[in-house]
Amino acid sequence: KLKQDNKPKLPTLIFLYEWNEKRRNIVNIYNNKLNENIIKPLVIDDVIPVYHLYVIQINERSDLQEYLKSYNVETIIHYPICICELKSYKNIVDPNDICVELSQKILSLPLYPDLEINKVNYICDLINNFYNFRNTIFNFKQIKTPNKGGILNCINDLEFDTKRIFLVLSL
Repeated sequence: KLKQDNKPKLPTLIFLYEWNEKRRNIVNIYNNKLNENIIKPLVIDDVIPVYHLYVIQINERSDLQEYLKSYNVETIIHYPICICELKSYKNIVDPNDICVELSQKILSLPLYPDLEINKVNYICDLINNFYNFRNTIFNFKQIKTPNKGGILNCINDLEFDTKRIFLVLSL
């Protein structure tokens, strides 16, 4: 039996406009601060998106996702399987190389109305640092070593008195 004296709760929809505005503000920060190596969502003219998701396209998806996770930034791959690869659509959708390629590049960044602006800036800085580091060019030379038949990478032609500097990269 339902109680008649319960006050109705406010419907969630009254907050929808405010939440959508907050999402758009977050997306504006992403769009303005993120590195040019990232393909960002396109907006069609005369359309005001609500941005349920902020999905970027990047070639280094797994590396970036792992890097962000190491800094406690969770990302999601919302659509890991292309629609043309799903059995239920095999007679409806033709296999498409572009679809498959995109499904391997997309990554959803955090986006929700209560995401703090300083955290959005932090995420952008992390992503930009990731690309700045990856784009740094080192002059590496592979050297075969007697110990365990390994290969070491070293920086050559240093202008100061030192033995070779060995670098191990793990991204």
